[in-house]
Amino acid sequence: MINDIRQPAILTVARLMFAALFLQDAIFNKIMHASNSIALMASMNIPFTKAMLVVVVAFELIGCLMLILNWHTPILALLFGLFCLVVSFVFHPFWQYDKLADIQN
Repeated sequence: MINDIRQPAILTVARLMFAALFLQDAIFNKIMHASNSIALMASMNIPFTKAMLVVVVAFELIGCLMLILNWHTPILALLFGLFCLVVSFVFHPFWQYDKLADIQN
């Protein structure tokens, strides 16, 4: 069992690492390479790609700020989880592959 004195520090480090994951994705993948993100979203038939990109970047940046400030983290964890599920099913359609070879090629 973790000592009660160290537990808040460990949770803070975990929150910062989780925030860093989404923060680097928002900045280095979606903001700095917005045209690539828009092209990828358009290839997946996502409507209103530019507006959706703005919404996703805003969600990730505001969510990271909320994580860093430890503000409404249980609700935020649920929202990030739902976000990851939706993104996984939209951008990784595993049910379309018949064989393992299709995935590897």
